[in-house]
Amino acid sequence: MCNNEKTIGRLLSACDKLKEVAGKSNEISFPSSSIYSSVPSDDIKERLFTYTSKNWKIKPKEVSIRALAKHGWSCIGEDILQCVNCKQYMNVSFPSLDKLNVFENTIRKISKQMIEGHQSTCAMRNVISKCSTILSAPSIVYRQKIQVRYDTLLALNLNGVKLKLFDKENTSRLSALCLDNLNAAVLACLGWHKKSSVDDTIMCDYCERSIGLWLFREKKELNGETEHCRWCAYVEMSEENGSVAWERHLAAAVEPMSRKRKLSTTVELREKTNLIDNLISDHIMKRGRVSGID
Repeated sequence: MCNNEKTIGRLLSACDKLKEVAGKSNEISFPSSSIYSSVPSDDIKERLFTYTSKNWKIKPKEVSIRALAKHGWSCIGEDILQCVNCKQYMNVSFPSLDKLNVFENTIRKISKQMIEGHQSTCAMRNVISKCSTILSAPSIVYRQKIQVRYDTLLALNLNGVKLKLFDKENTSRLSALCLDNLNAAVLACLGWHKKSSVDDTIMCDYCERSIGLWLFREKKELNGETEHCRWCAYVEMSEENGSVAWERHLAAAVEPMSRKRKLSTTVELREKTNLIDNLISDHIMKRGRVSGID
């Protein structure tokens, strides 16, 4: 094969790849474990559920279950953890608070072992445990997930439920979704949907916590954020700006720029594809003129 033909072949191959990527960038994909979930599916959740009331005692916030699970640690016994990858063990038991210095040293030790307790070649050593404010789906996906949860909640009697509402900023965002039932809208944004198997009950698809609404029809107020398990992905706080995950999802749902950024990427890919098409055409035309082909 001559050099000109090789060049054309490479250009055509690059063009096909760009067209494929450009086509995929228009697709709305958001892998999750549930039709209700605004949280992408991952293997962290499986590890989180190994921490139970039987094998896990309350720890300081510096030793959070979610951080441990992100770094690959599963709980296999009372305060005994094991990495799912390198199979190393870690003891996370704490001394009594009477020995404050020892207690504080234990916090630092476990925080360090969370990473360095793995084998040197273990992939879990390099996991970034900090929560990211970068969202992984376009605006329309977050709106759709909220809408799906909202629709299930309309089947419940929420009128008598005393519900803690949003602050001014999030209330403004919520109004942009144009959802008529305020209580259902608030709960949907917080990650709750109607539990199908039990009447008068809502459920979180991530931490799988269930709440009976009959408990909140008298004087007790339902705080949809704090009712999640502490390690739930919906209430994961960003260290960058202090926002909570459900707030970021709501902001994304009403933020048109998410969609614009997605479309601009598609436009850029198409422009590159057109450029390669033009280069191929020019190359063929020049070759034709050199060869005397019309």
